Amino acid sequence: SLSAIDHAVAFALQSLESIGAVHGKDERFALSLVLRELLTNAYYHGSRDDASLIGLSIEAYVASGPLRIQTFDESENFDPQAVLQDITGKNGLRERKRGLMLLDMLCDSLLAEPGRVEVRFTPGRHNIDGRRDDAVQSKRRHT
Repeated sequence: SLSAIDHAVAFALQSLESIGAVHGKDERFALSLVLRELLTNAYYHGSRDDASLIGLSIEAYVASGPLRIQTFDESENFDPQAVLQDITGKNGLRERKRGLMLLDMLCDSLLAEPGRVEVRFTPGRHNIDGRRDDAVQSKRRHT
């Protein structure tokens, strides 16, 4: 159920905070969006609405580097880049593809294989509006 997703996200965030892998409200918010979107996509698209078919793995290296976050489900393969290229319709953004766009914006990389989606998320690179800090700095240099 969707309440299981809420519990999984809360547990993951608490665990990551306890080891020092997440700092501050901006980072926590961005990471909660990523986790929630990954798990929600796995629930609706990969597990046929059966939360028991979903797995979550997070590798965190506190010293440096991105978090490696994976969801496992019963899904078939899809190409995230092809979906992202087809993200707008006649009336603008398609409702069912906004989550993938959000993952693409917040994560360093996005990989999909049959039964697995993996993202890399670098802590400390995100503001509350979801923009990566390096993108914000680049905009400031050009204005």
